[in-house]
Amino acid sequence: MAIVHVIRFSNNPQIKSFGDTHLPERFTAKDPDTGLVREFTFKNAYGAVQGFTIANGGTEVIDTEKDYNEHNYQSLRALVANPRMIPPGSEFRLVNLESEAEAQKANRALRMKALNMIESSKDNGGLIGSIARRLGINNVGSLSAGELLNRVEERAEAEPQTVISIMQNAYQPELFEFDKAKESGLIRNKNGFYYYGEIQLGLSEAEVVAYFLKDQNLYSEIVRRNQSSYGPSAVRLADSLRSQAASAWHNEQGSAQPLIATDVQKNSAAKTETPAKGEETQADPEAVKLFEDAKAAGVLVFEQSDDYGDFYQFGVASMLDGTGADAETQAINFLSHPANKGIAKAMRKAIGQKTTVEAI
Repeated sequence: MAIVHVIRFSNNPQIKSFGDTHLPERFTAKDPDTGLVREFTFKNAYGAVQGFTIANGGTEVIDTEKDYNEHNYQSLRALVANPRMIPPGSEFRLVNLESEAEAQKANRALRMKALNMIESSKDNGGLIGSIARRLGINNVGSLSAGELLNRVEERAEAEPQTVISIMQNAYQPELFEFDKAKESGLIRNKNGFYYYGEIQLGLSEAEVVAYFLKDQNLYSEIVRRNQSSYGPSAVRLADSLRSQAASAWHNEQGSAQPLIATDVQKNSAAKTETPAKGEETQADPEAVKLFEDAKAAGVLVFEQSDDYGDFYQFGVASMLDGTGADAETQAINFLSHPANKGIAKAMRKAIGQKTTVEAI
């Protein structure tokens, strides 16, 4: 037996139920399956054409196993698909209880499958993190393993097929790396385009993946940097080190400013530390090495600004030299300048702490 509820709703919330609703015995409308306009009719139990009545305060129950009701069901589908045929101020819905029950059963099975797949992979923090990023969960690196697992399980309940598709490798591994690089700031969206440093990767995820597949050297570099950024608790460690670096720098400077930099403080720091315009700053080998070590240790943050362009941030210090050169050149010039010895010292300390933690 296939039971269908034919329900009439009012567009007026004050009207809760109806008396008998009489539909015409025949009408012309577009067939919802073929798109062709044709005549539809309603029939009674004897096969005679007659009007269709919705009683019981706005709901009629029909058994589509009976031929005449199957015929009427198809006519009702056409009626619902053509709003101009419906009495003014109301709408009709067809609720197939059997189909709904099957859909709910299938959805329960999908949810169980998704949750079981997550359960079997819960000790693989890297995979759970990648799934979370694909699902659009924010700040994955700042969440504990338990919080992250809970978030992914919640999404598996709501979107089981999406989670299953991700875990069955329906998404390319390049997208996992893309997600990580976006979260850490290695890849940024600027004016609608994705950039890695100064390299334009494309407008969409598909274009970025195509670029990765074309340039395997660049992709390998991003994978390596992602591994550096997303080691055990790497994000929280990097944040802690940057905070310590900022504290060390402020101690050097005798500053009482807060450690969390606002945009105003960043701009102020940039102006304070930037050499005077026209003042020559010679990049020395020690500054070059310090910059490379800091990048490798993950204690620098790559920033993009409409006012200052691309630059590197260390603690509250924006590493700008006022020349408008590329971010790396400005950072090296910044570290080479005598006015920034305190920052260079704090950076060396942060690198040493990061290296010690990784060795452990």
